[in-house]
Amino acid sequence: MKLKFNKSDHTYCLDGKWIPALSNVLDFYFGEYQDFTNGKAAERGQYVHKACEYYAKGILGGVKEDLTGYINAFARFFKDNPGIMAGKPTTEHKTYITIPENISNNLINWMGCGMRIDLIFRQSQVVIEIKSGIPAKKHFFYFSREEMQLNTQIHAIASKKKPPNTWTGFLLYLKPDGEYRAVEKEYNFNLWIHFRMALHGWYNKNYDKENK
Repeated sequence: MKLKFNKSDHTYCLDGKWIPALSNVLDFYFGEYQDFTNGKAAERGQYVHKACEYYAKGILGGVKEDLTGYINAFARFFKDNPGIMAGKPTTEHKTYITIPENISNNLINWMGCGMRIDLIFRQSQVVIEIKSGIPAKKHFFYFSREEMQLNTQIHAIASKKKPPNTWTGFLLYLKPDGEYRAVEKEYNFNLWIHFRMALHGWYNKNYDKENK
């Protein structure tokens, strides 16, 4: 299966079929909408993510003056956690695929969603999700949107040789004053089950509309 990412509107196609981004599924599950493609917050987030990627790879040049604090915060995190920088990191677009169960449309023989994973350190088996905004509130199931996002990324990047429960994730909140808050998360199988429910629900509601 071939995954294609459209940068202009942050959408994904898999073998010629439009599939939801992870953010679309999270919007459906948590009952909220977040537009990550427009506005100042989106522009800041995209710039900070790319600058952090370049810093981790050792190729960062100049930084916008008003965003220097976020990059300084990222640099501090790595200096405080040297074991994480094992090997060169990658930034990847991945897809999660599952076989449908109890899906109303019997024409679907697989379901998928695309996602961008900010930083992957395969040698140390660490996934980092960078945040430059306000942390999300906990859901009534006692986990947040961001925790489900990170957990799904870990599941997507794992393999038979390196299963999900051998990976560690970080929600890394960067602040404009150069401070950071790192929330370490281990893979949570129950949270993955909730995501499968969310994905199934999204397809039941939206598949015919998006792929007619």
